[in-house]
Amino acid sequence: MISRSIFLLSTLIISVLSAAAQVPITIKNNWMYVDASFSYEGKDIPISALIDTGASVCIMDSIFAADSCNIKIEKSNAVIGNTNGKKVVSFKFNLDSINLGGHKYYDVCCYILNLSGMFAQYAPKFIIGGDVLKRDYWEFDLGKFSMIQRTIIPQNIQYQLHWKNHEDYSSAFLNAIIFQGKIAGQKTKILFDTGSRTNKMPRSFGVMPTKIETQEVANIAEALRKETRGVCENIPVVMKDWDFTLDFVVSEEKIPRLNIDFLKGKSFILSYKQKSLYVLY
Repeated sequence: MISRSIFLLSTLIISVLSAAAQVPITIKNNWMYVDASFSYEGKDIPISALIDTGASVCIMDSIFAADSCNIKIEKSNAVIGNTNGKKVVSFKFNLDSINLGGHKYYDVCCYILNLSGMFAQYAPKFIIGGDVLKRDYWEFDLGKFSMIQRTIIPQNIQYQLHWKNHEDYSSAFLNAIIFQGKIAGQKTKILFDTGSRTNKMPRSFGVMPTKIETQEVANIAEALRKETRGVCENIPVVMKDWDFTLDFVVSEEKIPRLNIDFLKGKSFILSYKQKSLYVLY
């Protein structure tokens, strides 16, 4: 009886710890948001943070920083670029820590930008980029809409997609995730950007759109506006031994870009150490 009681207690503790480590994921405007918090000058501030593999570092909205966090924004001291290479001035400083899923990461670099001015009603207050994501194994379950920190890579892997980054390509931004694959039958590099609301295909691929849409677009260097865009539907994509179809917006960018669409309903792990995305189901 004692042995059984100890076993049940151990099982309960493991279950509670596992549940406590899970962070709900909210999908909003095709972006992944999670609850987190950061510490600055002795003050803990809760945030709803956008998970953005297309961002090298953490980014905070300037209005949120000044009005809600009382962070004194001094004269611009840094320049940051978007994934299209356009530069904007910003204020760079270090947070004391970020708490994500019960795990604290100390001395975190953060840039303050005018996100509200650029994205208007769609503006995130805080963005978690690769600088934090690379510090652990993070599993994102888009079937159960939860995120959990992993200590090891499990055995039940359906696909492993290896990537390259700034260490491999001089043109890549810091902490970039760049896959190799085929889109519309053409071999290409593919940028994985969870901060993109759409999948994008270069106009140079020569694929004719199947429909025309007016969409709202913005980035950290260009304010929200409406653009008429061509959309290519059901385009075949192959990455390693995994093939699927996606809709793409025709863009002027040099390489294609994938957002979270191809991972919806699936569970995947990002491992910056192994430079791999592991799809579990």
